[in-house]
Amino acid sequence: MKDKDKTKKQLLEELTQLRHRLSELEEVQKQPQEEQIPAGIDLGILEHAIASSISGIGITDMTGKLIYVNDKIVEMWGYESKEEILGRYLPEFWEGEGVLETIETLKKKGARIGEDIGKKKDGSLFYVDYMTSVIRDRSGQPKYMFGSFVDNTRRKQIEEDLKKARAELEHKVNERTTELTKAMEKLRCILDSSPHSITVTDAEAIITDCNQATLDNLGYSKKEELLGKSALDTISEKDHQKAVKNLNIAIEKGSIHNIEYEIKRKDGHTFPANLSASVIKDTSGEMRGFVAMAQDITIRKQAERALKESEAKLREQKLALEQKNIALREIIAQIEIEKRKIKDDIAANASTILSPILDKLKADKSTEKYIDLLRHHIEELTSSLGARLRDIGAKLTAREVEICNMIKGGLSNKDIAHLLSISNQTVEGHRKNIREKLGLKNKGINLTSYLRGL
Repeated sequence: MKDKDKTKKQLLEELTQLRHRLSELEEVQKQPQEEQIPAGIDLGILEHAIASSISGIGITDMTGKLIYVNDKIVEMWGYESKEEILGRYLPEFWEGEGVLETIETLKKKGARIGEDIGKKKDGSLFYVDYMTSVIRDRSGQPKYMFGSFVDNTRRKQIEEDLKKARAELEHKVNERTTELTKAMEKLRCILDSSPHSITVTDAEAIITDCNQATLDNLGYSKKEELLGKSALDTISEKDHQKAVKNLNIAIEKGSIHNIEYEIKRKDGHTFPANLSASVIKDTSGEMRGFVAMAQDITIRKQAERALKESEAKLREQKLALEQKNIALREIIAQIEIEKRKIKDDIAANASTILSPILDKLKADKSTEKYIDLLRHHIEELTSSLGARLRDIGAKLTAREVEICNMIKGGLSNKDIAHLLSISNQTVEGHRKNIREKLGLKNKGINLTSYLRGL
């Protein structure tokens, strides 16, 4: 084991052993020559053990002057030989005045364990763990000061690195904690601002957290009233079986969406809600609970009922309108029958009453053309030429309709011009306009025949 890896306990045990060895050597030296080497003790081995120890071993007199050092001391303090060290005083090899305090404590208490800062030959400093004790003679008087030393620079560096790493880790943990705290506060604000109920449960569906909307919707004033209750207690009894079934589905598939339940308030009243839930898992994939979101759909349900009622009323109104349309069609059909009857009556009266009179007047040759025109107009009263012209979409003027009636009655352009007191050219212009509006332009269709066919 390297000296830098030794514990203080191990160094103390080694120091105790060395002290026993030195005491034995001193006792041996005080005995007569023939008694100096007790059985089982080889002084060469003891001296070799001290000299070759992996710990630095040093012995001073009670003034602090070095009278013995082993090779490890020479190596640790960066010297070339023991002679550079022996005869010098302890404060020369230590930084600061801590060594003086150690010497005083050692003289008073007989031993001391601690750490200090050694100063090498080149002036560089290093950390040292030490264990010191006083070696006394037979009369109990202090005679030497003994010390065992281990370079713990690497351990101190590791400690400093660990301390720095711990400080950095604590700083990062504090930063992360602050970030998480802010994130949690932000998440809490988001959750509490949501109009939908958001509830968190453990794996047994026991409520562990919720947002403000949950308290408002369920009628609770404080979160503590709801925490610790089963989430099933917030669902109406008639939906309990469905809720348990969907809970198992969520565990199997990871989530469920838009399941309709009747949610029970604190006062026992219920309201309809759409509920979605997801499984919460830890980093190892183990299920830890559920998070559920419920949306109050009371208004939507009311709207659906109102829509159904409105649709029912519309169907009733449609049926009533269809019945009215049937009745209206029957009325229109009856009116058409009456119109045809009136028309037939007019035609019959014109034929029965007016025609004989016109026939008598026609005997007067001077009025023959006027009588024919009058007969034609009487016939037109029953034929509704104007209405038929409108039906075919011809946008004729009143004068053009009048001329159409005359053309249909067989009058020539000259007769029309005479009766209307206009020129023949004007009549011809009207005829061209009439043919164009009736779609007869550049077609070999006689206008008189066309009009009589309407």
